[in-house]
Formats: sequence, structure tokens, C-alpha cells
Amino acid sequence: MLSGNRIFIVLSICMFITGLCNYKSMLNSLEYVMYGLTCVIAFFHILSQGISLPRRYSLWLVIFLVLCSINAIISQYTVSIMQFLIGTVITLIPFLYFIISYNYKFSKYEIVKFIDLIIITTITINIISLCETFIFKSADLIVGFVDTSIFWFQYLVSINNHIIILCIAMYKISNKKIYIYYIAICAIYVILSIQLKTYIGLGLILIGYVLIYHKQNILLNIIKIGVPLSILCVLLAQVPQIASKVIHYSNIYITDSQGVARAELYKTAVDISINHLPLGSGQGTYGSIPANTYDSQVYRDYQLEYIWGLSKHDDYNFRMDTHWASILGENGLLGTIVYLIIYTFPLFTIRKYKNRFKEYYFLITMCYIVISIESITLNLIARLPFIVIYSGLSGLILRHISNNLKSRTND
Repeated sequence: MLSGNRIFIVLSICMFITGLCNYKSMLNSLEYVMYGLTCVIAFFHILSQGISLPRRYSLWLVIFLVLCSINAIISQYTVSIMQFLIGTVITLIPFLYFIISYNYKFSKYEIVKFIDLIIITTITINIISLCETFIFKSADLIVGFVDTSIFWFQYLVSINNHIIILCIAMYKISNKKIYIYYIAICAIYVILSIQLKTYIGLGLILIGYVLIYHKQNILLNIIKIGVPLSILCVLLAQVPQIASKVIHYSNIYITDSQGVARAELYKTAVDISINHLPLGSGQGTYGSIPANTYDSQVYRDYQLEYIWGLSKHDDYNFRMDTHWASILGENGLLGTIVYLIIYTFPLFTIRKYKNRFKEYYFLITMCYIVISIESITLNLIARLPFIVIYSGLSGLILRHISNNLKSRTND
């Protein structure tokens, strides 16, 4: 019979895989079915074991829920109860998953095995997508040298940056050379993808690695590692990639459009936060799934429906692509500050143990930094495969550290 920890791992890996699968290949809602099942099982697990949660985390979460509820009543864009609930739950998914994972007591061995399973799963998916690319020759000058219709390509490329972070941490823990090969596979995949945001993420990982593990020769190590990689990326991207992309995207944004979709979403988010101080337009009204599904009035009031990529009639839909614009627009200045306090809680908590648990510190810190930067242009923070890594592993690791320190104190 599977233990509670193993059931959690199995469901998390299922969420991870289904969240990366393209909706054309698999029902897009399946990942949320897995998430719901995880929540139900975790509920009974918590009932039997008793809930454990950092006091400050639960306090700020309650404050955020109160603000959302107040805004649902007073906002001029008040939506139906169903839209509000859907929007709020989706916003809270990373936080709820952190609570769930924090209530499972994993040993160091179990955490390592869970991470290994995530790494091997991603490497397998990489191989499948590469085989698809070379067999069907689906890549071209616009999408890069790697492409796949089986999986969400944008998410898969970004996930590889996080797998590189996990591999570096695991190599430091175990000193096994296999992780170096995994890093090479993921780095090659990222480089061949020709995606600017993932290039930036990869660069941040290298800088973070040097700053955390090689402080004595920071500049020298950045030059030794960064320069060859930068040259390789430029060679792949510039000839003839960047020219074709510039022409392609400039044509898209200029034709019958009043602006660039993602840039306008951020500009409008600032306008909304100013016009609706201090709480924004409310959950489910801007940049979220309900806003896209139910055609929010916000887009009409701010003339966004005339911008290419933000109208429901366009071939491409960028309405849900900017995570931080959605958070600022829906929650306003006050709500966003509270959201950031909750979101960064694991990041600031692990800093207390950066010398005693350096590998865990590197893992959590770099995962949060990279996903926060990459989510500027793509809503990765709310995607379940990423939540499994940055939120789920943070909960497991912080609970493990807490238990470890308590046992030492008792001894």
C-alpha cells in the first residue's frame, strides 16, 4: 500500500506531466483534476496528522483573502460568485500547494528521490520532443531549432531552466556526475529553443551559482562561464534568427493594432491600480482565466480589445500571458504588496539557513528569481508544473529543515 508521501509524489508528478501536455494532445483540465485530487487527499492527511503552518504565512494569507472579499463587494467590476471563486482559487493555487507540501514530513532521502523523479521526467519529455522535432521537422526560423506539438513548448523550455537549478543542487549534495550530463542536456535544449526569456533565465542561474558557490573569484568565474555561453547563444540567435523574428513580430504588432499586447497589459495594470486605489479591479477581472473566459468589462473600458492579441477574435490570445500585470490590475497596490509578502515567504525564510543548508538555499532562491523574471512575459507562476517545483519543493524543504532543527534542539 502506498504511503501518504508516495501518494503525494505520484500525484505531483502526474500534475507535472499533464501540465506540460498540449491541450490538443490531452485534456487541458486534467492537470487541475490531479490538483483537486491532491487537495482532497491532503485534506484527510492533515486531518489525521494535524495542520502545521508558519504563523506569519497563515496571517498574511488571511489578510489577502479579506482584501479580495472586500474588493469583490466594492469594485465597480463586481463579477459573479462563480467567477470570483475561480479567480481567487487560481490566484491562491501556489500558496495552497505550499501549505499542502509543508504538511508532509519528508526525509532528506525522500526529497532527493522526489527531485530525481522530476529531473528524469523532464529529461524523458525533452527526448520525446527532440525526436518529434527531428522526425517531423517541425522547427523553423521563427520557433527555433526545437519545437513540439505534444507538449507546451514555452513551458517546457522554461522548465528546463528549473531542472538545471535542481541538478546543480543535487550535484552539490551527492557529487554524482550524472547531474552534470543532465545539466548539459537541459542547457542544450534551452539554447536550441531560441527564447530570449529563457536565455535570461539561464544567465541568471550562472550568475547565481557563481555568487553563492564561488564568491572569491566572482568576476573571473562569470567571464569563464558566461562568455562562451553568450557567444554560442548569439551565434545561434543572430544568424539568421533574430532578423526573421524582428520582421515577423514587428509586422504582427503593427498591423491593425494600437500597441504591443503585453506592454499595454502592464500599462493598463498601472492605470487600473491608480484608478481603483487601493485594491484594483477585483479577482477574475483582468489577465486571469475568468477574465478571458467571460470577456471582462475591463478590456472594453480601457480599449484593450482593439489591440492585437487582446481581442477574443484574434488568432493569438495574450490576455493571460503577463502574470504580474494581472496581479497588479486585479489586486491593486495594497493587494499586490500582501501577495508579494506571501509569495516571497519561502525565499526570505530560507535565507536564515543559507550557510547551514546552502544547496537548499541555492535551489529555492534561484527557482524563485528565475520564475519571477520569466513570468514578466508568460504566466508561469500560476502553471502547475512550475508550482510543483518552486512552491512544492519549498514547502517540503522548509518543513524538513524545521523538523531537523527541532530534533537537534531536543537532543
